[in-house]
Amino acid sequence: MNRPPSLWLILWLAWLVSPASHADIILTGPTVQPNSLSLQVGSLSAIDRVRFDVSSGQAGNGTPIIGVPSAPTGSQLNSVLVRLVSNAYGTGAGLPPQITLTADSSGGLTCITTGCAGQVLPFNLIGWTSYDHTLSSGGSSASTTADIASGRFDGSASQRLLSYRSGSSAMSSATLSNSLVFHYLNPPRLAGTYQGRVTFTAVQF
Repeated sequence: MNRPPSLWLILWLAWLVSPASHADIILTGPTVQPNSLSLQVGSLSAIDRVRFDVSSGQAGNGTPIIGVPSAPTGSQLNSVLVRLVSNAYGTGAGLPPQITLTADSSGGLTCITTGCAGQVLPFNLIGWTSYDHTLSSGGSSASTTADIASGRFDGSASQRLLSYRSGSSAMSSATLSNSLVFHYLNPPRLAGTYQGRVTFTAVQF
């Protein structure tokens, strides 16, 4: 008989394109063609959930636990797609536009069951492995340093995941498409169910 998990963590993934809270936004630019920026994290139709089930035999042993998305969208098993597409003119200084992606994990993972009441786990216990480093700019492959690197959340309100300049100073486009597999670091913690939300925000300027 399988023993029930002693620790559940639920990560909700939300996404914004600054300054509006929806996926696509038209920014101010030359009248011949508007600038645009779109961001997708997971599925297009909902805020996705990533669940980490830690069995009683695994709890706190330090072996990372892979999260299972409610709607896997990436190229890897249990991965979440992060897709960022920009079309923009260069700045007045003749530079290509700057694209920045940040994550807000400042709320932590709050216990929602009696066994761990009052406990809040920091989001730096959740990391990810990044795949598909193939950011393209103007039809050619760009440096993989512009893609999201493997890492973990730092618990801040504005963790920078990437920042790069898109193409040339003329009208240019860039597409980033990474697949992230999330994992829980699994240190000793009180049994129970915890949940929290991370919001990804893309800015172009």
